[in-house]
Amino acid sequence: MDNKKSKSFMGALLCLVILGIWAGSAAAVTFNMTAGPTTLTMPDAAVIDMWGFALDATDVGGVITPGDGIVKVPGDPLVVPPGETSVTINLTNNLPEPVSLSILGQILAPAGGPVWTSGLSNTVSSMGARNDLTSRVRSFAHETAPGATSSYTWNNFKAGTYLLQSGTNPAKQVQMGLYAAIKKDTAGGVAYTGVPYTKELILVYSEIDPAIHAAVSGGTYGTGGVITSSVHRDPKYYLINGKAYDPTASDGGGLNPVIFVEPYEKVLVRSLNAGYDIHVPQFLNTYLQLVAEDGYPFTYRNTTTGVSIPYRKQQYGFQLPAGKTVDAVLEPTVDGKYSIHDAMLNLTNNGAATTGGMLAYYDVACAGDLDHNGRVNLVDRVTVQRNQGLVCDPGTPCLGDINKDNRVNLVDRALLERNYGRADCPIE
Repeated sequence: MDNKKSKSFMGALLCLVILGIWAGSAAAVTFNMTAGPTTLTMPDAAVIDMWGFALDATDVGGVITPGDGIVKVPGDPLVVPPGETSVTINLTNNLPEPVSLSILGQILAPAGGPVWTSGLSNTVSSMGARNDLTSRVRSFAHETAPGATSSYTWNNFKAGTYLLQSGTNPAKQVQMGLYAAIKKDTAGGVAYTGVPYTKELILVYSEIDPAIHAAVSGGTYGTGGVITSSVHRDPKYYLINGKAYDPTASDGGGLNPVIFVEPYEKVLVRSLNAGYDIHVPQFLNTYLQLVAEDGYPFTYRNTTTGVSIPYRKQQYGFQLPAGKTVDAVLEPTVDGKYSIHDAMLNLTNNGAATTGGMLAYYDVACAGDLDHNGRVNLVDRVTVQRNQGLVCDPGTPCLGDINKDNRVNLVDRALLERNYGRADCPIE
């Protein structure tokens, strides 16, 4: 009897040791970022003072990948590896006032916030609990003073697409450009359970009121200033990924960066609204399959099995209120140049007569360039001919299955022949 108890105890101890090893192997991810000033030049040559984020380094389990350290609007997308549950951002503040961080849809570990000020002043009255009914919240999180560095941690980080932004005076600081996308997949190449993808497109929508930006940079924004708040903001420029459409640009005002998509490729489109106006992204001449919003996948419950099953909404546009994120899968089938625009018709640059604003294009091209060397040639033709008749494993597609239907057949040969001889394909 004692021997059995001893074995049972040792087995339980071994199990705990194994669990401890597994728990220890799940390394946290840390991003080192800087908030600082920058500028954006509009298509009409207006130079707008902005604030933005720079990604200095990413640390995943001790493996450090340096960033470029350049302040951008929006900031570089932050990628949380699948399986990681703890995210820390070390923020250095190179701006003239305190800033903080907030990820909409994620819970920040308590660290002294929010920050309260006395009445209409900028004098801090308390942090954490509100001690006076006249106090106003200035920051939803603990702040980082000018010239200082602070850490922000989110535990139990959920998969999905989220908006990272300043949590201090968001009406001012988010307007100035303190925002970026942050994302986490359920698994490699799988956004959510049952939602695989082969390429992604991140679209961050925002607006600029140049009068507010000029007031902030000139020190005349706020109580007693020329502009006291952003309540009566009047945007003149509308941006996708920090760019307003420029009809004179050599790339036709394409996305930043321009994305090339192969027909039948599964493209995960992550849309985020970092502005304060409602926008309605529309993808002309195609349909999207909406799969999630604000990090919550669309599902329905099978009443027979009780299992939740992914549900996809087929639409060519969707509403995107302030702070919202929407994930959708795009599967184009025909080569061509396709537009993305705001159906709210924010399509001008400061009232100019020419087209501008929230308009961008993506290119669908080169079905048949199997080796991604920039051309559809004899090598690709021989590959399809050699593999014709194969039935592919959905988890491991076979080379030559151009239309992604899990088999190589005459349809794939026809798609290749339509582009045979092209030498202008993107090289990947």
